[in-house]
Amino acid sequence: MNPIRCLNKASWRASLKHIQLQPLLVVPSLQNQYRKYSTHSIEANSNARPTKLLKGKPVADEILNKIKLETELLKTKSNVQPSLVIIVVGINKQIEAYVRMKQLACERVGFLSTVDRFHESCSEHDVLEKVKMHSENPLVHGIIVQLPLPSHINPSTVVSAVSPQKDVDGLHPTNLGQLMFGYYPKFLPCTPAAILSLLSYYNIPILGKHITVVGRSGLVGRPIANLLSMKHTRDNTNSGATVTLTHKDTMDLSFHTLLADILVVATGSPALIKPSMVKKDAVIVDVGVNFIEDKTHPKGGKLVGDVHHEVYEKCSLYTPVPGGIGPITVAKLLQNVWISANNSVHKPNSS
Repeated sequence: MNPIRCLNKASWRASLKHIQLQPLLVVPSLQNQYRKYSTHSIEANSNARPTKLLKGKPVADEILNKIKLETELLKTKSNVQPSLVIIVVGINKQIEAYVRMKQLACERVGFLSTVDRFHESCSEHDVLEKVKMHSENPLVHGIIVQLPLPSHINPSTVVSAVSPQKDVDGLHPTNLGQLMFGYYPKFLPCTPAAILSLLSYYNIPILGKHITVVGRSGLVGRPIANLLSMKHTRDNTNSGATVTLTHKDTMDLSFHTLLADILVVATGSPALIKPSMVKKDAVIVDVGVNFIEDKTHPKGGKLVGDVHHEVYEKCSLYTPVPGGIGPITVAKLLQNVWISANNSVHKPNSS
């Protein structure tokens, strides 16, 4: 599944003409907001590696607890309550589970959340009208369009209709375009941002490391490759790696994965990465979430990642599936909503 297969060349070019590019070092206001939730001292997390597991829950809890405190301050000082709108088209059990997770997280931190549902047969025009309405509503701070959409609706058109100021998924061509050109966007895509927070929380060094990313989607693979390879600075420590971007059809994929000190996998291909493809003591970040049918399982199946479970014995650290990147991704979404709400009160110096 590739939710971002939609961004064609014409839409990219049209969007990039209007981008006001801001180099990473020239946007301290945005950097500071991200650092507020993403950086950790080594001393504070000196005991953060009791096992091989890189659990997502403690990382997500830390982010959400900070957001809750900041939300209370924002409501007290400015009478502003962050608000997220989730647009869902059709019925899908897996999507419904994701939506519910986001709603529960919003309740936890004190956000308002609204789910706008459309029948699977609805027109693209109907969805676009709803996106436009929310984009123009000053009481709404974040809009996400739950992907994938039915085949008769163009995801590129719908995602591009969301105001870049409320694009808390970080998928608008303006925000992705800035990132692809090496600049810091208004909002980072949530899963790549979650990977950075995970590496930071567990004090996994990035500078000078060889990182192989398996997966080339605009949702995960390409953004995280850009972020990890950005110049390492005092204000941007989650960077400075040598990054190889690959995919499941790469010839001799094992050659590239065996080079990796850190391996990031996001292909949606169950057990794609085998033990023979990973060097000893590598760090594994498994972003894949795949449902495998299993009649012996109480729920009729189970969730597995893109990395075969036998790899765990060989690596030094790894993210579980489920329970790894997923909870942090939801937390980073809410972080973006909070940033948008805060910016609605305290306008950033740069647009």
